[in-house]
Amino acid sequence: MKRIFPFVLLCATAWAQPTPRPAELDPLMDCVTFHLSFDGGKFAPDVAAGSGDGKLSGKPAFASGVSGQAAVIGKGGAGAMFPREGNFPITRRGAISLWVCPQEWNHRDDGNIVFAMTSNAAFYLQRQGPLHKPDGQVQRHEALQLLCLSKITGNAHAMHGCSDWRNGEWHFLVANWQWPVLEFSLDGGPFQAKAVTRPPTEQTFGDLIIGAQHGPRTLLDEVTVYRRPLTETEARLLWQNPRLQRPAPRKLAARSDGEAVGLQFKVYPSLNKIKARADIAALPSRERITGGVLRVMRAGAEKPVAEQRLTFKDNAAEVLFDVPLSAEGDYALALTLEGGEGVPKEPVTEKFERRVFPWENNRLGISDKVIPPFTPLKVDGRKVSCVLREHHAGASGLWDRIASQGRPLLAALMRWEVVSGGKPVPVTGSGWKLERARETEVVGKASWTAGEINAQVRAEIDYDGMTKFTLTLPATNGATIEKMTLVAPINDAEAPYLHACADQLRYNLASKTPAGEGVIWDSGKASRTDLVGTFYPYVWVGGGERGLCWFADNDRDWSLDDKTPAIELARVGGALELRVHFITRPTLLDRERRIVFGLQATPVKPMPAGWRKWQCSRNLPGARPFSIVGSSFYYGCFSYDFYPAAHDLTIYRKMSEARDTGKADMSYVETWLKQHLAEEKPGSERHEFMRRHIAAGLRAGQTTSRADGWRLVPYTNPRGIGFHMAEWPTFQDEWHKFAYFNRAKKGQLDYDITPTRSFQDAALWYYREMMQVFDGIYWDNTFLAANWDTVVGGAWVDETGRTHPGLGLWAMRELIKRTAVLFHQEKRDGIFVSHMTNASLIPVNAFANVNLDWEWKYGADDFQDRFTPELTVAETIGRQTGCFPLLLAGGHMDRKDPRYAWMTRTRLGVMLVHELRAWDYGPEADTTFYRKLYEFGYGEPDCRVFNYWDAGHPVKVAGVDARTLALARGKRALVIVTDYGDGGDAKLTLDRAALKLPASATAKDFETGEPVANSAPGEFSFRLKKHDFKAVLLE
Repeated sequence: MKRIFPFVLLCATAWAQPTPRPAELDPLMDCVTFHLSFDGGKFAPDVAAGSGDGKLSGKPAFASGVSGQAAVIGKGGAGAMFPREGNFPITRRGAISLWVCPQEWNHRDDGNIVFAMTSNAAFYLQRQGPLHKPDGQVQRHEALQLLCLSKITGNAHAMHGCSDWRNGEWHFLVANWQWPVLEFSLDGGPFQAKAVTRPPTEQTFGDLIIGAQHGPRTLLDEVTVYRRPLTETEARLLWQNPRLQRPAPRKLAARSDGEAVGLQFKVYPSLNKIKARADIAALPSRERITGGVLRVMRAGAEKPVAEQRLTFKDNAAEVLFDVPLSAEGDYALALTLEGGEGVPKEPVTEKFERRVFPWENNRLGISDKVIPPFTPLKVDGRKVSCVLREHHAGASGLWDRIASQGRPLLAALMRWEVVSGGKPVPVTGSGWKLERARETEVVGKASWTAGEINAQVRAEIDYDGMTKFTLTLPATNGATIEKMTLVAPINDAEAPYLHACADQLRYNLASKTPAGEGVIWDSGKASRTDLVGTFYPYVWVGGGERGLCWFADNDRDWSLDDKTPAIELARVGGALELRVHFITRPTLLDRERRIVFGLQATPVKPMPAGWRKWQCSRNLPGARPFSIVGSSFYYGCFSYDFYPAAHDLTIYRKMSEARDTGKADMSYVETWLKQHLAEEKPGSERHEFMRRHIAAGLRAGQTTSRADGWRLVPYTNPRGIGFHMAEWPTFQDEWHKFAYFNRAKKGQLDYDITPTRSFQDAALWYYREMMQVFDGIYWDNTFLAANWDTVVGGAWVDETGRTHPGLGLWAMRELIKRTAVLFHQEKRDGIFVSHMTNASLIPVNAFANVNLDWEWKYGADDFQDRFTPELTVAETIGRQTGCFPLLLAGGHMDRKDPRYAWMTRTRLGVMLVHELRAWDYGPEADTTFYRKLYEFGYGEPDCRVFNYWDAGHPVKVAGVDARTLALARGKRALVIVTDYGDGGDAKLTLDRAALKLPASATAKDFETGEPVANSAPGEFSFRLKKHDFKAVLLE
C-alpha cells in the first residue's frame, strides 16, 4: 500500500516543477461531470454539469490537502448537498473518485464517517468504524464500504480493509457503477466487484451529498464524478498523480460519442449464445437512433462470426442470440448505432476471450447405476418404492399415499383445488400412466380437468425419492383461474416440527409446528432477502426422521397477488394441510404455463454405517476419525479455486506422502513460495499468510494417517471463485448470479456463484484430481441464493417486465449428487459435507452424508440460549437426510477465557442428547466423556439408542425442563439429562422393561462415580444446575 503524507505533498507543491498529465488520462478528464477541489477555502464545485448550488450543513473548515486545500469532514467539519441532475449520473453508469486522510480515527471503538452519499441514503461511500464488546469480541468490523441499499435494487456492498490506516495518511478511493455492478478500488489497486439484484430507476437515489459534519475528524480532497466507469489503469494513474487529475474549470456537457453508450453482455460458451444489452439513455442524440447492429468478431478473422440487429425501446435493447463459440481465441463484441445526425459512427467495442478446457461437457458423476445406500426404484402398478418409502400415484398426478418407514404420512389424498368463475370447480383426474421405469428414474404422467380448464402433470422420480413435478396449463380460450392450490393433508402426529427456508441463511424458521386450528402458519411470516412478491421456495414438516418437504427453484408462470401468502399450514379435522397457492389472482389462460416444483418424503436414506463412531478432529479408541481442511489456502489456492496455484498438483503429492509416512516435507513450503509467490517480498503479509497455510496443509496430511483410519476432506466453495482462475474469463457468465457483471481478472466473488452445469463439469474434473490426497468434498454455503440470470440461472421475466430470480436448488443438488456418484465410481468411501447452517434442504443434502450447522450465534452464551431443542431436531440432527450431524459452533473462544469450560460443557450437554458432534478439538473434558461413552458400548451393534423425540421414549423427567438420551446394552443403561430451563430438583422415571433393567438396578453419576438417589424402582432424583447435564449409569 502506497502511503502519502501531507507534508511531503506540500513540499512537492512548493518546489517541484509541474509534471505533464499522462496522456491516458485526457479522455477521462473529458468525462468529468462534477469536481470539488476545495481550493480557495470553498465548498463550491470547480466543475458542475448540473447546478453547482450546494446546501451546507456544519461550518466549513479546510486544511492542507493532497493537492492545494482539503475539506475537514466529521468532527469540526461540514458536508454539502448538490443537485443530482447532471452532476451525478448514479442511475446510469459512472464513477466517483476522492482522496481521504484520517485525522482522529480510533481502531477499537469509533463511529462511521461518510465521504459521499445520496440524500435518501440509498448510496454510500464511507468508513464504518469498529465496535467491540467489553470482553473484546468484535461487534462491528472496521471497513471502507461502497453500499447500495434500496428496495428497488436490493442491497449490495463492496469493501476494503482500513484497520491498518494511520492518522495523517492519504488514500485514494474510486467507486464505479454500471448497473447491476458496483466496483470499488483502493489506492490504485484492483476493483472489488459486487452487484445488486435489480437495476435502479430514476426514483432510487436522492441528491449528492459530499462530506458530513458527524463522525471522526477526516480530510477529504479532489472529489470527482465521471459519466463512465474508470479502468484499473486510470485508477492507478490517478493515484500516482494526485495533483494532475483536475479537469479544466468549465461547465461540461455530455459529448455525443460512444462514452455515453452503455454496452453490457454475457457469454455462454456451453450454449453458443451471447446476451447483450445496449443503453442509449445518456446519449443526446438518442431520439435520432433508428436501430443498431451487434457484431461478434474473432481476432484474425475478416468477417464477423455472428451479427444481430437491435431495436430500441425506452432507450434500451436486449437480445439473446446464437454465436459459434467452440473455437478458442480472442473475441470482440461491437455495437454500431444507426440513425441521423449526431449519432456516433464509431462502434462501441468490448472484448472477451474463449479458451477451451479438457473438462467441458464431461459426464463424470452421471450414471444409470444406483449408488448405496440407496436401492433401485421399483414399480408395482401405481406404487413406486424407493429406500425406506413407498409412493402411490393418484389420478390427478399427485401422491395419493406415502408411507415412510412403514408408516403413513398422509391423512388423505393430495389434491388440486381450483376456483374459476367465482366458485370452486371440481377437479377430475384421468389416471396415472407410467411413461418409463428404470432403476434410477421413474417417470409418470396424468391429466385433470376442472370445468373448461385442463392440465397435464408429469412426475420425474429420482432414486432418492425426490419427485420433480411439471404442471402444464395449456392456453384455453376465454378460461380464467382465480385460484389454484395444491393441498397435501399430512398426519398431524407425524409433523411436530417445521422448517421453512428462503434465500440465504441464519434467519430461516426451524421450530415446533404451531398449535391451534385453521391456518397456523403462512409464508408471509417468514424472512426473505431477494424473493419477488409473495413466492416462498421451501417448507418441510415432520418428526425426527419422517416428514414431507415441498420446494421450488422459482415461481415461473405462477400468478400471485401481492398479499396472499404462497404457502400455508392449516390444521383441519386432525390433519395438517400443507397448501401451496400457485395462482391467487384472476389469471387468463391466454398462453401456456409450465410450473415446476418438487416433493420429497423423509428420511431420504439410512444414516451412514457406523456413524455413531465418527469423530471430527479427534481420534479415540474404537472411533473412526475424519478431519476437514478448512480453507482452500491450505492446499495451495489463492482464493475459492478448483485447484492449487498454476494448477501445480505437487502439493497434493506432498500432502499424500505425509499421510502415508507420517512425515511432512516442510522444506517444500519454501519451494512453493518461490514458485508461486516469487513477486511477493518475503515477510510481506500475503507471503507470510501463504507460508502459514501451506505449512499447515502439510501438517494436516501428517496428522491424518491413512494407516490409522483417518479421512481428510478439503474445503471448497460452490458459491465463490477467484478471478485469476484460467476458466473464469471464459465461463464467468455461466457461473455468477448477476444479470450482468464486469470482466475483471483480479478479485473474487465470495457468495455469488451458482454451480450450473458447466461449473459442475469443471468441479467434478478437479475433484477427481483431489482424490490423490483427499477422501471427500466439503461444500461451503449450500443455502438457496437468488440468481438473476435468465439463461442458465433459472430467472424469468413476468408480463410486467419484473425479473424473478432462480435459487440454484437444482444446480446445488446435482453438484452434490454427481460428486457422490463419482466417488462411488472410483471405489472411494467418501465424506461429503454440506455446510448448510440453518438451511437443511432435503433435496440438496440427499446425497451428502454430513450436514454442518450452527456457524451462527457465537459468543459466550450457553448453548441452550442459542439454539432451541425444536430447532435442533427440525434442522440439525441429520436424520431426515441420513447425514452425520456436525457443528461449527463456539466462535473459536480463547481456551484461556475463564468462561470457556462452562460454555463448552453446555455445548456438550446439547450435543449428547441430540447425538451431534463438533468440528473442533474441543476441551479435554469432551474427549474424556466420549472415551467413556465408547467404553460403555455407544455405537456398537448391541447398544440400543432411544431419542427423546421418538414415540415411546423410555425416560420421563419431572422438576426440570430437560431433554434426554438413553442407551441400553445388556443389563446396563446410560441416561443423559440436559437442562434447558433454570435447573432444579430432577426426578427421573425409567421404563425398566424397555431398557431391560432389573428391578435391583442402582444408579451412579457416569462422570464422577457418585451414587444417585433411588426413591423407588426405576425412579431416581438429583439436583441439576441450570443448563448443566447429568449422565446416570444404571446397572
